[in-house]
Amino acid sequence: MTESKLLTVKLSSQDYDHLTKEAERLNLPISILAQRLLKLSLEKTPPQLNKQKAREAIASLREIGKNLSPIDGVAIAHESRKDLEQRYIF
Repeated sequence: MTESKLLTVKLSSQDYDHLTKEAERLNLPISILAQRLLKLSLEKTPPQLNKQKAREAIASLREIGKNLSPIDGVAIAHESRKDLEQRYIF
């Protein structure tokens, strides 16, 4: 089991009242509700974006793209259509 740490948090009376009412509504001790809310909030925190790694990845994709032959989607669709027509599918 992981070690627990004690944290004292100062709340405004309005936030404390809101937390107390919600704990009563859920029939939970206020400390348990505060722990659960904090845990949920931390789990929803998105990971930080590493801008340098993102730039490097984009540059790498650009290099890959430079080496690819150009693709003409219309020509590919036209050729596919002709191929299917020759097979009597359409």
